[in-house]
Amino acid sequence: MSFGRFALVTAVLLAGCASDPAVVGDRASPKFQADLKACRKSGAAAVGKQDAKRFIGWLESPFTGPGQRRRAVRDCMEKQGYAAR
Repeated sequence: MSFGRFALVTAVLLAGCASDPAVVGDRASPKFQADLKACRKSGAAAVGKQDAKRFIGWLESPFTGPGQRRRAVRDCMEKQGYAAR
């Protein structure tokens, strides 16, 4: 397997880990879902802008991006009033 394929497979697998924020709340409620959707969108945009500023950040993004997005979503959800686990 070439490095490119390995990196792609790794990025896809790690991206699935970023789906559940570490906050306490009623996950079935419409408000939680709306807040989560907004935080995912803003978190992905913020991390993307941060990675685009530096070439090395852009190269590292498949490996460091999922964790950065997860932290950004968690921080956003905490600002919305949800408690961290």
